[in-house]
Amino acid sequence: GDQVIIIKLECIGHIQKRIGSRLRQLKIDWRGKKLLDGKTIGGKGRLTDAAVNKLQNYFGIAICINTDSIYAMKK
Repeated sequence: GDQVIIIKLECIGHIQKRIGSRLRQLKIDWRGKKLLDGKTIGGKGRLTDAAVNKLQNYFGIAICINTDSIYAMKK
């Protein structure tokens, strides 16, 4: 009825997977193109598979630790 509030909860693993797949697809889409600094998106110090894995883990940790505060999650 009207008194029931539905809150959408998503699996943290699903969110991590989406982040990783979108970053990997971005890397594929930008392959061979130059950024504003004249370098490509991949390579040393850039968006590598290891960097994508780290970002996935960091996002998962940030979500787990800050489930009660969206502001803290963004920070």
